[in-house]
Amino acid sequence: MPPISRDRLALPLAVALAILPAPPSPALAQGEAPAYEGGAVTGGGSLSGVVRGPAPAVPYTDAIVTKDESICGARKSSEALIRAVDGALKNAVVSIEGITRGKPIDLSATASLVNSGCRFVPHVVAMTVGQRMEIVNGDPILHNTHAYLDGTQTIFNIALPVQNQKVPKTIRKPGVMSVQCDAGHAWMLAWILAFEHPYFAVTDEKGAFKIDRIPPGTYRVTAWQESLGIQTQEVTIASGGESTLTFERLEKPTASR
Repeated sequence: MPPISRDRLALPLAVALAILPAPPSPALAQGEAPAYEGGAVTGGGSLSGVVRGPAPAVPYTDAIVTKDESICGARKSSEALIRAVDGALKNAVVSIEGITRGKPIDLSATASLVNSGCRFVPHVVAMTVGQRMEIVNGDPILHNTHAYLDGTQTIFNIALPVQNQKVPKTIRKPGVMSVQCDAGHAWMLAWILAFEHPYFAVTDEKGAFKIDRIPPGTYRVTAWQESLGIQTQEVTIASGGESTLTFERLEKPTASR
C-alpha cells in the first residue's frame, strides 16, 4: 500500500497541540534540534486548555470493508475528525518545541499500538524518541503494520500473522508518522508523533489537554489535528502558575515556494 500523501503530513515535528517556536524549524523535522537535558524543574507551571474545530464541510463517510468482513465488520466509521457537539476535538496533540531543559524523560514508559477490530487503537500516539512501542495484533487475522515518517520513510514494517502477537520497537527518530495496514485493510490509519522532550499531550474526548512541570518562560504553542491542520499561539508560564489556552482556528500549513 502506498504511504499517506504529503499533503496530510504538512506539519512540523512537534505539530500536535505543540509548544514550539515559530516559524516551525526544518531542523527539528530532521532531528537536528539541540539535545534535551532532563532534571529537576524549579517553579514549574502548567498549561491546560481545549482544542475545538468546525464540522467538516462534507461529512466523512464510512469506509466499506472489502476484506475479512467476518472479523472487521461491513463498515468502519472515520476517525479523521472526532468532534463533540461543542466542537471539542479528540486526538489533537500538544507539545513544547525548542525546549532543551525540563522534567526528565521516562524511557521506561512503553506506548502501544493495537490492531483491534481492524482499527488501530489508539488512533493517535504521542511519545518520546527512545521510548519503546509495542505493536500488537488483537485480531485472529493477518495484519501488517507499516509506519512512515513524513509519509515516505519506513520506520517499521511488521507482519503480524498470529492473534495476540506482540512486537516491540524502539522509536529512534522524531517526527510525524502515519501508520497503515498493508494486509488489505486500506481503511486502517493511525498517527505517531515522536518528540525529543516530554512536553506533549493528546486531547481527550472533551478536547482537553494538560502539560505540567513546564519551566517558567514564554513559549509558542501549536495545536495539530490530522484533518484541520495547526494553530499557533504564544503563552507565558509563570513560576508555579497555571496558564490556559483555547484553540479554535486550526489551518493547513501553506506550502512553501
